[in-house]
Amino acid sequence: PSPAPVAEIPDPQGPDCDAFKKSLPNFKTLANVPVGTALASIPEISTFNAAISGQLNPAVNIVPVLDNGPYVVFAPTNDAFAELAPEQLEALKADPAALTKLDYYHAFLGLLGPDDVKGQRPTQQGNEVKVTGSGGDIKVNDTAKVLCGGIQAANARIYLIDTVLDPDTPPEP
Repeated sequence: PSPAPVAEIPDPQGPDCDAFKKSLPNFKTLANVPVGTALASIPEISTFNAAISGQLNPAVNIVPVLDNGPYVVFAPTNDAFAELAPEQLEALKADPAALTKLDYYHAFLGLLGPDDVKGQRPTQQGNEVKVTGSGGDIKVNDTAKVLCGGIQAANARIYLIDTVLDPDTPPEP
């Protein structure tokens, strides 16, 4: 019998994908691991990874939930978190409910690549996100730009974004 065909892992798309591929040359191996492992492997999003994995606040670890995906995860870069006011990050660290709300606002059910992700999507937090554009030119809620998107994990598609999304200011329905 001939071996089963292996789907080619598509290259992620976006203006900063070259930098992403440089920082993680073996990024295609992420397609074999659950999203929690994939997120932890990406240096540019270590603050977001800390926020979802119990490192910012031990009471908030949503990785087991994400690992049961299929999910689209919008992962703000470390630079995006650096743009928050320091007291805002401290408040999130101290408030498990607010941190959980923020984390879940960055994920929704589905396995959508850069050409299919557009639309209004209900997040795991409950409020919607609005995704516009496609390919290498995607925006979330008109404010966050996808820097590199469609990164494959075994059960997710990861989109690195340049802004932390605010669950308290969802788009108009």
